[in-house]
Amino acid sequence: KCKVKPDGQPTEKLVLANISQHNYEAAFGVFLDAIDANLQLGAAACTALVRTCAAVPALAQSAYAVHMTMKEAGMALSAEVLGVLQGACLEEGTLEQCLTLQAELDRQGVPADTGRLNKMAAKVANEAPSGHLPKATALLTKLHALGGATAISAEAYGAVFAAQCRAALARSSPAAVEAAHRLLEEMSTLGMAAEASALSSLLAASCRTGQRPAALAALRLLLLQTGGSATDASLPAALLRSAALTLGAPATSSSPWLEVPAADADRLLTLHAAVRLDKELAAALVRLCSASGLLAEARRRLAARPP
Repeated sequence: KCKVKPDGQPTEKLVLANISQHNYEAAFGVFLDAIDANLQLGAAACTALVRTCAAVPALAQSAYAVHMTMKEAGMALSAEVLGVLQGACLEEGTLEQCLTLQAELDRQGVPADTGRLNKMAAKVANEAPSGHLPKATALLTKLHALGGATAISAEAYGAVFAAQCRAALARSSPAAVEAAHRLLEEMSTLGMAAEASALSSLLAASCRTGQRPAALAALRLLLLQTGGSATDASLPAALLRSAALTLGAPATSSSPWLEVPAADADRLLTLHAAVRLDKELAAALVRLCSASGLLAEARRRLAARPP
């Protein structure tokens, strides 16, 4: 109040005293007062402030601000404290902060932490625009190199898979569909379930681009999740129709024929039992019956083909 510049040492002691008593809000208040007075606190007090985010992740933004003032003053955090700060930012900070901290850890040659990398991959996939998808998949690749597929968490797999499916649907890209299908196969091998919304996107994108194996895989898992009911919101009639038309369409150079097992073909027939068939859909179902060995059903449908 008297506009007297505070002394550094007592100010740092006050910060540390508040931290020791878990008065974190007061400690950061003292820090901000010091900044307003153009007083840079020492490394010990600043590091202690940053460490508070380990106990209270909600302090991640404040702790990151302290870190930035330290960098401007030529001070550096240890790799261990940078990891603590990154962990809090993964919970309560921004994606940019997390990526910046990871770059600092990489520059220090710190061994990768699989737990934080998994959270980073999920955060990138969930929060970043589609243009950042390669960064998310690169993090999965890094995790795979560190410990194989089992090093990747269900959260990271699920988030990146969902982002890949959204991208495949938005771009109508066969390559994007194939990438999503590969992730789905890895997840299935590890017993991880994919969200129905992501599977619906993959099925729609697969049908749009004529990717039959991916379409069949997504359809199977969707039906498993919905109990085989085509009335479930996860499997609308239009999407079911697209699946039947894709799997039963004539082979082309870009979309070769896929041998659909009889059980899958029979399930598609059952789901279409109450659906009014047009010529295109009826022909697709007949081709599926014939190719799957359901010859009696194929003959019956030919005899009862729609006008």
